[in-house]
Amino acid sequence: MEDRRETIVRRPLGITIISILDMLFGIVAILSGVVLVILGSLIRYFPFNELHAINLNHQMISLTMLLGGVLGAILLIFGFIGILVGYFLWKGREFTRILHIVLSLLGILSGLLSMYNNVGPGLLSIIVNSIIIYYLTRSYVKIFFTS
Repeated sequence: MEDRRETIVRRPLGITIISILDMLFGIVAILSGVVLVILGSLIRYFPFNELHAINLNHQMISLTMLLGGVLGAILLIFGFIGILVGYFLWKGREFTRILHIVLSLLGILSGLLSMYNNVGPGLLSIIVNSIIIYYLTRSYVKIFFTS
């Protein structure tokens, strides 16, 4: 009889950290989305006329409500995606490793484009995303996702 023992591969610490950060991003994005949706729907009740601080007409208020709702909904979607990606990364699903590599490449591109206006954040984005790509392509990390 053939002895079939599955080898248990421990989750690398970096994967644990990245997946927790993904889930935290998701939670923060969901909370931010909820706040934007609520504030966007409540802006018509703000006392702009009494304060005389801002002279907004009804079209501006409607546009602000719409933008708050749309941006809030987008943040909610990204939040749920972030939580799912973090969870599946935690579980060692290969597609999340590939997804993180693609998103990090987009982050590097975004960092390069943002360096036109401000070098600091763009350079930080390039460095962090390069480290993530380097880490996710290491052999011991790949083994975790293929086991």
